[in-house]
Amino acid sequence: MRGIYKSNPPTPRYHTTWNVQTVLTYLSSQDSVEKLDLKSLTLKLLMLIALVSAQRGQSIHMPDTACMKVTESSYEFSLPEHFKQSRPSFKTPSVILKAYPVNKALSVYSHLTEYLRRTQSLRGAETKLFMSFVKPHKRVSRDTISRWIRTTMESAGIDISMFKPHSTRMAATSKA
Repeated sequence: MRGIYKSNPPTPRYHTTWNVQTVLTYLSSQDSVEKLDLKSLTLKLLMLIALVSAQRGQSIHMPDTACMKVTESSYEFSLPEHFKQSRPSFKTPSVILKAYPVNKALSVYSHLTEYLRRTQSLRGAETKLFMSFVKPHKRVSRDTISRWIRTTMESAGIDISMFKPHSTRMAATSKA
């Protein structure tokens, strides 16, 4: 086994990262939050959350409005479910989404506020944050979250044959 390991050592998936500024420019060029249709608002909000939080798709899929704390400048979601890093004596971190007053077109807080307002009538008993923007308006799966991120990356001009939705974690942390 050591010989196989030495002849074919593991290599990282990505040798380079994509430019986050390309996606941010694309997102800021879209209409204001009030003028976006529900689909565009959902995709933009999802990409902003992926970039701001640098969370895995599973963690982006988990936020629940029942476990949400709202302040005048932030939303905090505690993640009650079991996820990849879960282990005994490990405290699950919260996802905190703060307002970005410098550029309202890129403020995850204002987009999330508008998203919650628009989906309130569609939710019924559903408490998961992300819902389908087509009927029936139910919670979406992790695969749908990944597909939506890929769609936004492709629309922004990122080479999706080379970069996958999970690469938003690496790109966001590199930009930070």
